[in-house]
Amino acid sequence: MNAVAIILIFSIFLTSVIFCYIPALITRAKVIKKVYPYVTITAAGFLLSIMLNDFIPHLVHGCHGNHSHHHHHDHSSFISNGLTNLKHQIGLIIGGLTFIFLLGLDYLVLHHHHCETEQLEKHRHDEHNEEKVGTCNIDALLYTNSKTEAIIFILSLSLHSFFEGLAFKPSKGISSLEIGIIIHKLLESLTLGFLLHTSQFTKSFTAVLIFVYSLLTPLGISISSFVTISTIIRSIFDGMAFGSIMFIVCVEMLPPSFHSQDKRSMAKVITLFLGYTTTALVLVFTHKH
Repeated sequence: MNAVAIILIFSIFLTSVIFCYIPALITRAKVIKKVYPYVTITAAGFLLSIMLNDFIPHLVHGCHGNHSHHHHHDHSSFISNGLTNLKHQIGLIIGGLTFIFLLGLDYLVLHHHHCETEQLEKHRHDEHNEEKVGTCNIDALLYTNSKTEAIIFILSLSLHSFFEGLAFKPSKGISSLEIGIIIHKLLESLTLGFLLHTSQFTKSFTAVLIFVYSLLTPLGISISSFVTISTIIRSIFDGMAFGSIMFIVCVEMLPPSFHSQDKRSMAKVITLFLGYTTTALVLVFTHKH
């Protein structure tokens, strides 16, 4: 492991922890009740942009890289072509399987019931009609005392960050890839910090969750620095990361945010637009393809 990798590992870990704790100061202000829903929607825009403009292009590139077509119709060629196609499409296939797994875990194991009217009304009544965050994943931590559930959620959210760390390749300098990893991690850390510091967990348990989350990307970088990862394994990792982001955005964040129409619906759409386009521009100017 060279000096660049070591510096990157420690800088990502420390900045992630710091950005996770910044919201602890902000959440003490009353303005957070009005601002937080938009922070959540902005985060959804961040992740949506990462999913569409980062992971999908990488996975599609993997599908077409060195992909040749054969038109033989004998049995051996049929099997050979099938295995070749599987090799090039493994990332997308794993992404779909990861999405299904997380959906099943969420519904069957964690017993979440997203955006049920009765549950939302109860939350509003309990908080004297104060504005809540508006996403089921946020509510899952705001209203649960299950530490196991919280850890599973944090690990699901962090899965793509870990695999992003695995994509790191030690070099003589900090490239656009490393810059992209750092920016992505900071944006996500800030959002996660808002979530944790408005939850019902103790300060000590919140610190544990932040430590686990902040450690995952550096852990991925460490593994990548010591272990040579084949193209197929990297495609599998990218697919798992893509599936986790797809679940978080398409199931946990966006549908609940736009579950009902109110006077601020247009503001929510604009916020999502800004979050998406900002991250898209960041990815364009910081990622090396």
